Amino acid sequence: MRILRLRPGFQADHSSSSYLFYAADGEVGAEGRRVAHRFSSHAEVDEQFARYHKWGESELSSEAYPALLGKYYDVMARSEREVEENGSTEKNPGRVLPLV
Repeated sequence: MRILRLRPGFQADHSSSSYLFYAADGEVGAEGRRVAHRFSSHAEVDEQFARYHKWGESELSSEAYPALLGKYYDVMARSEREVEENGSTEKNPGRVLPLV
């Protein structure tokens, strides 16, 4: 076996971001839940919440915010978790973005 290329300094990215959309004023119907599922096949969606979890540098599509906020959900929160080089984790408290 021959080594063709070396990549010094490679590190896996174990950071993650969580997104939560919440319907405060009532339940989200079937149409709203279908729209929420469009942005991730792994989304957790029910009548009150839509939850997304993205790993590494992946993030929720910028199209999700206008599609979900206002028409179906009232509040959106985001929380980030970053893994330091020494393996410890640092959490950013979630930002809550009210409907404007």
